[in-house]
Amino acid sequence: MFLVVTILFNTIVSQSTTRECINTTTAATMEGIITTSLNCIDSNAFENNKNITKVIFTGEENLRFIYHCFSGCVNLAAVEVTIQYVKIEALAENSFYNTSLQTFDLRGYNKLPNNCFADSTFLSEITHSNLLSNIGINAFKNTNIEYIEVALNSPITLSNFAFDGCVNFKGFSNEIESFATIGWGAFRGTGIQIFDLRGYQFIPTYAFQNCKKLEYIIGAEQVTQISTSALSGCTNLKALVLGKTLSKVSANAFDNVPENFFIVYNGGQFTCSGLNNNKIKVIVNSTSNCTDFCGIQPLVLDCAEDEIIVLNKTCQKCPMGKVKSVSYNTISCDQWNCNEIENCEENSCGKLSGCRTCISGYYLYDGLCVKCGEGCSKCDQNTCLECDSGKFQSITNTSICIKCADNCVVCDSDTQCRICSFGFYKKSGKCYSCDKNCVSECIDDVGCKTCNTTFYSENGECHQCMSNCLLCSNNTVCESCDTTYFLNDNFTCSKCDTNCVINKCHPSLGCESCVETYFVNSGLCDKCPKHCLNCKNNETCTTCSSGYFNNNGFCISCGDGCINNMCTSTGCLECISGYFKDGPLCVKCPLNCSVCTSNGCTECLPNFQKTDGKCVECDLFCEDGECHQDGCHRCKSGYYINSTVSPKICLKCDAKCLTCNSFNLCLTCNSTYDKIEGMCCSKNCVECVVGSCVKCRTNYFLQNDGCEMCDTNCESGNCDTKSGCFFCKRGFYAINGFCKRCGDNCDDCHNEANCKKCSDEYEIVSGVCKEKNTKTTTIVVTVSVCVFVLILLCVVTLLCVVLLKCVKKNKVQKLVD
Repeated sequence: MFLVVTILFNTIVSQSTTRECINTTTAATMEGIITTSLNCIDSNAFENNKNITKVIFTGEENLRFIYHCFSGCVNLAAVEVTIQYVKIEALAENSFYNTSLQTFDLRGYNKLPNNCFADSTFLSEITHSNLLSNIGINAFKNTNIEYIEVALNSPITLSNFAFDGCVNFKGFSNEIESFATIGWGAFRGTGIQIFDLRGYQFIPTYAFQNCKKLEYIIGAEQVTQISTSALSGCTNLKALVLGKTLSKVSANAFDNVPENFFIVYNGGQFTCSGLNNNKIKVIVNSTSNCTDFCGIQPLVLDCAEDEIIVLNKTCQKCPMGKVKSVSYNTISCDQWNCNEIENCEENSCGKLSGCRTCISGYYLYDGLCVKCGEGCSKCDQNTCLECDSGKFQSITNTSICIKCADNCVVCDSDTQCRICSFGFYKKSGKCYSCDKNCVSECIDDVGCKTCNTTFYSENGECHQCMSNCLLCSNNTVCESCDTTYFLNDNFTCSKCDTNCVINKCHPSLGCESCVETYFVNSGLCDKCPKHCLNCKNNETCTTCSSGYFNNNGFCISCGDGCINNMCTSTGCLECISGYFKDGPLCVKCPLNCSVCTSNGCTECLPNFQKTDGKCVECDLFCEDGECHQDGCHRCKSGYYINSTVSPKICLKCDAKCLTCNSFNLCLTCNSTYDKIEGMCCSKNCVECVVGSCVKCRTNYFLQNDGCEMCDTNCESGNCDTKSGCFFCKRGFYAINGFCKRCGDNCDDCHNEANCKKCSDEYEIVSGVCKEKNTKTTTIVVTVSVCVFVLILLCVVTLLCVVLLKCVKKNKVQKLVD
């Protein structure tokens, strides 16, 4: 059994470095899982240590792995770094040679030294290798690595035998720019199917020897030399495209390739010593001048740009999901079109590899995802490995799954359920519904064990207790009743009295406490006497209702007027306003009286005053709140207090006064009067005698005991302050001190009936203006014109007759002549 050792600071400083490192001396004491804050392992520190299984680095410095530091640690399965930003500063040769590592984080390091992971046969994954551009000799030899990501923008250096013996290695997971170097045997014995040389000019010695799965090498059009045994033993190799740059082919370069292998040659004639394998087919297009390829006569064949040459030496389009990386590739659909590959996990498809991982319900077959059989969520090509929930694997067809019986989640067959759906329980391999009144989940083979309140369990099912029973063991014996019921002698439930206090109904005795106005009598509630809140029985009251007092167990009314209806055995404690206490009762005061005694009223209600021992309403014109027992103390506006009578009353001021002390003594005047020497006179008055105006100010005159403004149509200086206007402007006449307009169409007048001058077209007729008479003149003129016209017509007619006669006479004379 391994120990867990934690190394913090008590280590020996290595002599070979300035960094504090774990050296061979300290490492010899460690085994099991090692946790250390020192991120430096010295040369040979743990070499061939078979006792360590895991190393955890917790320090903040970058990692340093010196020569052979973990070489031969055959049980070392994991290396972890707890701080994310820590990088690898140094990684030396044979650092992890022959370990049990399954994965390793390069943390962005760009170079793998010689033999770094050689013979670590469990190693299948390298992470964060996106900057890797240099892979040393035997770096991955005989590992289980399948894909590796390398730098995108740097030429890649592959040293001799870098992936030698990696039988599961399929290539790089990303496209690379180019190769700086491909060493001898770099891919010998790997599982590569298609390899892109990216224009590299050599296929080195042993480069692909014994690659049993290799089908195509593309991008070889620039190759100048194919070296010794470069492709020997590639028993699945299908074709190779070579170009004009080819200058040398070693005799055993194609040893042991399959008989149907062919070369597509796009170059011309070149010198070749001949191939050991003369069964190789060579194909050229119709424009080639090559008639001999190392002793082999070429076959002429032309294909379309989107076609390839297949094994039977014919042209064919690419299958679904595959494309040609370049149009001049005439032998293989060397890349996958990930956009056409359906049901592949996100980020799990490469141009060179096709899909690497399918989504649930599909399996991987030759780079594509094929749907599993019906009801299967995980499978390989022929067998379902995991069925969907609620299904089981068919015995007759292991690639499909069949639905379990209803309400079964996991089953072995349609008659043998192992796990039922929620709300169901298993019994004899079948699923039964759990009773809806079960408190918890049902138990398999039992059913419901505990039921809800008011139910009991019998044979795994829930049955209703008897009416009003909360808890029972069967349908005849109740153990506890509902809150408003109690358990009687027959173990059934009787209803509590409706007047019983809530939660005061004893489960077996009945009511223990009744509501107010009721008392307990043999577990029931009986009514207390009238007006009684609490009582011992139906004859003796202990507490009376509001408005009543207890008198030897009987309730007597407090009577009207008792404040808050509070009274004792002696009667009312205090009377409300308007009542006085007379023995145990309250007697109402006289009408409108607020405070009184048995002798009469002492204080009246507001707005009432005491007169002859009675409360009478205050004067109507007394201000609110100013009415007292002796009468009004302040009157409303326009009234004054008459103090000569008792109680005092309010009398009206003179009509001209707003406020006054007496009828004739005004304090303030109404808005239409001005105060002059204590009297209210009309506005615009300059002299007032006993409240009457005798003289008005200029432009005003006396009128109805007031001053009126002179008429605006009065001639200036002709308005008397006593009688008003006596001479008006033209078109007006004076009357009673005012100016009145003359009659219609009269421009000037003495009065309304005596016009002095009329307007044009009018004339004075009996003192008023009448329109002038023009009708007679018009008739005379009209008749004269008509007579003249008539005479003129007669003269013209006469002349015409005379002339006509003369003409006729002349005609007769001519006829005679």
